[in-house]
Amino acid sequence: MLHRSSGDVGLIASGLILSEVLRAADMLAAEGIEAGVIEVHTIKPMLAPEVIEQEARKSGTVVTIEEHNIVGGLGTVVSEILVSGDPVRLKKLGLIDTFAESGTPEELQRKYHLSERVSAKKSARSLIERSLSMSKYSLHKSQAQIMEMPGRTIYLMVGSDKLKSDRMSFGVTEVPPETDMPPHTHESEEEIVFIVEGYGEAIVGGSVEMLEPNTVVVFPVGVEHLTRNTGKNPMKFTFCFNPCRDFSK
Repeated sequence: MLHRSSGDVGLIASGLILSEVLRAADMLAAEGIEAGVIEVHTIKPMLAPEVIEQEARKSGTVVTIEEHNIVGGLGTVVSEILVSGDPVRLKKLGLIDTFAESGTPEELQRKYHLSERVSAKKSARSLIERSLSMSKYSLHKSQAQIMEMPGRTIYLMVGSDKLKSDRMSFGVTEVPPETDMPPHTHESEEEIVFIVEGYGEAIVGGSVEMLEPNTVVVFPVGVEHLTRNTGKNPMKFTFCFNPCRDFSK
């Protein structure tokens, strides 16, 4: 069962631990991290494996959480589903190859550190950071420089203090439903955007360009333009500026 669609990370859970996973997803959302949640109520038969594969491809990062041995359990089944496709980073949380003792669910979660790993009382960020491999040449969206601007939220990833570039800026813009970004002009940078999610239109120098997923648009230097989300859902697109744009101006 898909509780939430994945964005930055997919959380796949089975058992009573699901309630804590949902709370952890709320905490991740509060930090600007889009966490999908999939509930798996039977390991065999595994129902709708295509949903797991589809959601995993969206984020490229998956964490499985189970009140079970990670050997031969949910994490193993998920890894078998994903192994034939594109690479996906996978972290398994559960019992580390040991026999479980008897006790209440709360006692066993404390005993095997499951509650500590996904509880809303703990830092939600640590959950995703354990699932990612960072380097000085890569950056996750959760670490981006976030800027609230009229009509949109910008996640600056390349060309920021966290991942520098002398020649370009790159990041993700999210536009709320039925919202216009104000008209503006870039005096010294060319901008290219790629629509990831949502539908709308771009007005470039008086020309109206329809926007949908997998559409690319070029905004030339010195040409006034705006982007409009005409849909009922948020619009998400990547942007690239050349040369690097100074967003402080």
